[in-house]
Amino acid sequence: MCARLESPLAKLARRYGHATVFEFQLKSRRDGFLATNSLLATSVLLVRAYAKTFRAEAGLGEHLHSLMPGPNKSFQAARAAIGGITKPLWRRPNLTLLYGAEAEAGAVDLESRFVEAALGTVQAADLRNFAHGRHQWLARHSASTAVLTLGSPVDSALVQRTLGLIPNAIPRASLTVPNSTAGSLVGMLATTMVVAGECGSARSIDPGRPHVPKFGRSIYHLKGLCPSAPSTTHVPASTASAIERKTGRPLDLLAEEDRTAWIEAHTEVVDRLKSARFTGLAIDYDGTLCNAKERFHGPGKAISQQLNRILAAGVPVVIVTGRGKSVGADLRRTLDRKGWGHASVGYYNGAQVAPLDDDQAPVRGEPSGDLLALWDRISQSSDLRRLGEWEARGSQLTLAPATNYSLSQAWELVNQLLASHRTKGIDAVRSGHTIDVIANGVSKRSALRVLNTEKYPCLCIGDSGRYPGNDFELLDTPYGLSCGEASSSRVHCWNLAQPGVLGTQATEYYLRAIRPHRGRRTFALRLGEKV
Repeated sequence: MCARLESPLAKLARRYGHATVFEFQLKSRRDGFLATNSLLATSVLLVRAYAKTFRAEAGLGEHLHSLMPGPNKSFQAARAAIGGITKPLWRRPNLTLLYGAEAEAGAVDLESRFVEAALGTVQAADLRNFAHGRHQWLARHSASTAVLTLGSPVDSALVQRTLGLIPNAIPRASLTVPNSTAGSLVGMLATTMVVAGECGSARSIDPGRPHVPKFGRSIYHLKGLCPSAPSTTHVPASTASAIERKTGRPLDLLAEEDRTAWIEAHTEVVDRLKSARFTGLAIDYDGTLCNAKERFHGPGKAISQQLNRILAAGVPVVIVTGRGKSVGADLRRTLDRKGWGHASVGYYNGAQVAPLDDDQAPVRGEPSGDLLALWDRISQSSDLRRLGEWEARGSQLTLAPATNYSLSQAWELVNQLLASHRTKGIDAVRSGHTIDVIANGVSKRSALRVLNTEKYPCLCIGDSGRYPGNDFELLDTPYGLSCGEASSSRVHCWNLAQPGVLGTQATEYYLRAIRPHRGRRTFALRLGEKV
């Protein structure tokens, strides 16, 4: 998130498809030495986004001064009020800063401003942590220390009781924003900016334009992105990255015996893939062929070009998805018609497989048997319906969790439902955004029946290869590749894309490595070679 258009950071992030860049042009004047305008603008946007996402009250109001302590008619009035309240503090060089839970951002901001502008020392502590020994500083340095509290209305009682116990000889002040909405964050930041300015005036320091020493400017211009420490394993970065995606740990941190075993396994997998002759391609849709932004539009240009190249060579391809007709429609819109005859779609996690040119497929159907009984139980439970948007089909129940539930929370509750329902043959799988409860016999791997795999294997690609991901079973083969999560198996489901590359970019890397055999409808995989 950048308060500037076309920044170097945004340009770097755009090289990676799984990074989302949000940038805006700041309409106010440029910041001084300490960020003010850009910080407030960014905070306002974050509060608006939070409120919209979670349907909460933003509480921003129309004017900044309405979010600051006191009944103020203008920002100038708010600044004057804060200046009067805090004036006694600046006779002491040290400041003990106590804050409530909702004022933590303001406390971090104030400490930063005081140190960076050399206004004085600040010891910040949560009001509730102050009792755990931090009061000792006041006991020994009462003559050089003042106390400031930052909080919201929920902290008022604790603030007053705490200040009432501090010796009277120690100057103190209390600043409380008027409400406890998300917008109070912005009011608190504006308040701490004013506090820093008032302290600067009292000490003849301009926090926005302090004197910066020559050594400080030299430090600022040092290159911050230092090269990584040299690896002790002496293996290519691509190998180390692939193994880390499997183990969740850097290669250097693995025990020597384990490290050796993983390196050997990686070599065997790459050799197996490079020496194989494949009879077809089975590939996941969401997260693999199209990213989250493309979910309702179809694969992007780069992916479509590679699929068209593969289909034009007569290679059989089956696209497997947990969704229904919308996927077939999007693929027909984005892929060349001349290649449709070689493409099939496995709808509803492979429950129904149909040629791409069949615009009547799939048949939605209604749940039956054990799945119907489970659906009835969900329909009658307000707690289960509250989890998000449920959709019932003939072979599966799909849940898109509500914004106030994480996917992990919803997953736990769905599995709790299945355990209490005690129905055999019903399973659940998850993708990056939904949970599918599937009927007995439904599997993405069953979609492979449209490919002739008797003589040669097929290549399988997906993004959710780690159990309980919905691609786990599809990729749990010696010829399964992940563009996202890899399983823990040493033999199956590796992510062999370049370091830092995930999602559709990794898929494009795999597709580019497919080399069709002319006139034979089979292909080889040439990973690491230029097309």
